[in-house]
Amino acid sequence: MLARMGMRLAHTAALFVIVMSLAGCGAAPSPATGQLDALVAFLRDVHPDPHRYVDATALDALVEAEQASLGPEPDALALARATQRVVASMGDAHLMAGLVSDGSRASGFPLAAVRAGDAIFVDASEPALPVGTELISVEGRAAADFLRDLGAYASIDGDRPAVRLSEAERRFAGFATLELGRHEIYAVEVRRPGEDITTLVLPASDVDLDARRRSAPRLGRAEGAPWPSTRSHGSWTVLALPSFGVPDEEGYAARVDALFADLPRDAPLALDLRGNEGGVRAHGVAVLRHLLAEPFAQWVRVETRVRAIPDAHAGRVSFPIAPESALTGFPGERVGARWLVEGDPLADRMVPTGAPHEGPLAVIVDDATNSAAIELVAALLAHRERVRVIGTETQGECGRHTGQLPVLYEVGEGVGVLTSLFEITLVPIPGCEPGRGVIPHVEVRYTASHFLEQRDPFLEALEEEDTRP
Repeated sequence: MLARMGMRLAHTAALFVIVMSLAGCGAAPSPATGQLDALVAFLRDVHPDPHRYVDATALDALVEAEQASLGPEPDALALARATQRVVASMGDAHLMAGLVSDGSRASGFPLAAVRAGDAIFVDASEPALPVGTELISVEGRAAADFLRDLGAYASIDGDRPAVRLSEAERRFAGFATLELGRHEIYAVEVRRPGEDITTLVLPASDVDLDARRRSAPRLGRAEGAPWPSTRSHGSWTVLALPSFGVPDEEGYAARVDALFADLPRDAPLALDLRGNEGGVRAHGVAVLRHLLAEPFAQWVRVETRVRAIPDAHAGRVSFPIAPESALTGFPGERVGARWLVEGDPLADRMVPTGAPHEGPLAVIVDDATNSAAIELVAALLAHRERVRVIGTETQGECGRHTGQLPVLYEVGEGVGVLTSLFEITLVPIPGCEPGRGVIPHVEVRYTASHFLEQRDPFLEALEEEDTRP
């Protein structure tokens, strides 16, 4: 079973809507007394490392404060708000709160923002605002302070304020709705190009703001997503890998094989993993088989603290991706307080195709790259020389993460938490520091001119690799 599982939490979306998207949030009342305490008790009993990034005292204090803020009968959005703040404090990108959804999109905060240089710009809004409009404040809070407050909702690996800010920026409208609640109107201060600061009262909107983002070029979104595709950029072939969330393993591998069949073995190649939050890790293996000349691995070991959900929590837990037998049948040996499997369960697949790529190789990553995408990068850096990493520090840790076998814990009516029960140690790579992501060799910065001119700083950095000695 371990060899077949590879889903990151996001791929339960048909059943469960992560708080970040806030689609279909209901307002059904839910008695909340002790619910956050019960959630934390569950996580302390089953999570692979619940206090890796937040100590017990700090977590208890946060739970007490959030529980007190709820009152006796909060609506679903208020309970989701408090729950997400609690789980986000634990520094695990595979741990997040959400609301059961009927698939509809509810109205919420009508504006997305982006940091570019020293400014915070309106990236998309309803109604649309002129290009170059700066966001000055939200409901009386300075934009920079408001963005920092939204960082408390960001589920990332580790405790890295800069990465939290990036995630808050990426999820700005959804997090703003969480923070402010659902209202018919929202007040913001903006400065249009060449004008003074003005106050706008914007109606709530259900428009998909992500589809309107002016900053889209920096996100690396490719045609045909989530499937892999190639395009030329200067002397480079860019292989876009925007997601490993495609459930069709055979179809994905066939697409990868076909793309490499058309690529000269000595051609400069850049893997574009921007926005790839993970998914089926076999997809990364399919790519690696064309890039490595020897058998390889991604994992050193996988371990778990539990092989069954404790009786005290069993009534609130379900298994949305894999059956419960995947946990009860975990094949590891007991070592201390854990069950442990050494080696990589997909080792039999991790063999080269026979004619691997030999040309210059770069990998483009950003502050959303995570999970199975990190595992691909780790294998490349561990098993192949002269791989250049371009971009920003990744959201996922470079040396380990939780993952596999997500379970859904019901906090209250309509609100749940997804968490993974296994901890995965990745193959060691040069320069990896505990609690940090993959650090690029070439750091990319997003400036005001990039935003205003809709330029892609990641591909500009790739172009400069042509002139590097």
